[in-house]
Amino acid sequence: QLQLAAGRSKAALQSLREALDMDPEDVDFAVRGLLLCLYLDKAMTEEAASLLKGPLFEDAMQGDLPAEPSAKQREAVTAGCYSIALLSYISVRVVREYKKPKAVEEAEERLLKRLQKAHQQNPF
Repeated sequence: QLQLAAGRSKAALQSLREALDMDPEDVDFAVRGLLLCLYLDKAMTEEAASLLKGPLFEDAMQGDLPAEPSAKQREAVTAGCYSIALLSYISVRVVREYKKPKAVEEAEERLLKRLQKAHQQNPF
């Protein structure tokens, strides 16, 4: 976090990756939320998508959190929900990755579900 506060995003990315390597489960959500936000800030969409679809966010994105989630947990899940919705929006509406009508329809449905999940998590 000190690297990030000092404007050294490359060093911060490296430090966060190393922290995640040392504690791959990141039980207290201290690393994954920051790492995700930094990936998106640096337009590292492939890395962000990989992190979101991996085991660190998978359970949390499905709502599998403790009864009293910590602020870090809520923050990471909110960032995750909105991030995957944003990445889906870019894929479906901006880049238009899907060409066949059925694929477009399925992608639009996924996008809508992800937007609804994000809004449900935090309707800010």
